[in-house]
Amino acid sequence: MLKPVLSYIPRGLDNYTDHGTSHSERIEKLIDRLAEALKDGSPATLNEMEEFLLRLTAWVHDLGCIISRKRHAERSGRILETHFSDIPYITEYIPIIALIAKAHSDDGGDKNRILDLSDRPISIQGEHVRLRYIGAVFRLLDACDISSERTPGLVRKILIEEMSDENKKYWDAHKQVIGITIDPLGGDIEVSVRDKEQAHPVIEDLKQNIFSVSEVLEKNGWTRLSLKVISAELSPDENPDHS
Repeated sequence: MLKPVLSYIPRGLDNYTDHGTSHSERIEKLIDRLAEALKDGSPATLNEMEEFLLRLTAWVHDLGCIISRKRHAERSGRILETHFSDIPYITEYIPIIALIAKAHSDDGGDKNRILDLSDRPISIQGEHVRLRYIGAVFRLLDACDISSERTPGLVRKILIEEMSDENKKYWDAHKQVIGITIDPLGGDIEVSVRDKEQAHPVIEDLKQNIFSVSEVLEKNGWTRLSLKVISAELSPDENPDHS
């Protein structure tokens, strides 16, 4: 049921960077890395249900983009509540992941929607779920998907004449990002870039998202996050412009 909707998401994106299935797959990889880093039994450790809900949300949080990029987080939640409430095996999780989807972005507003999520643990199949915590984790991981993988060179060549100056700026910014690492207990997010100035738009977005979730993450055992941007170089074989 999800496949036709996910494959059609680019319809509402104008010329924004990738928000389709590849974006979801990259978030899942970030969830893998984070879950591994948090396997120390600290208060920040994700239990199985929390990790499962993060993975489900990775695949549905941008459904609203099938309509429009504007207010897409709110639309994603409503689509889940209206059209996906009877999917076998995950019906009971839909109301929860709809809330996380709505909170993963403020949709350009002034209100921090993470604070709309309950700060009290809820019980799902006997496991405690810290809804506000995993909402904050998800927002951060979504924001950490910055790389040239979101802006394939050939796609850019096809779209370039139709792109707004704003979209060109973001496509070029993503292309500058070589890699990102997250150390929740050490308090470091490290981004390797080729050109700091060109990467600035996506780095600023990441800073804003870190700021919006820092208090919630710290309350749940993370060390205060510090963003480090490091200049690095790619070899010609690794450079996406040479693909």
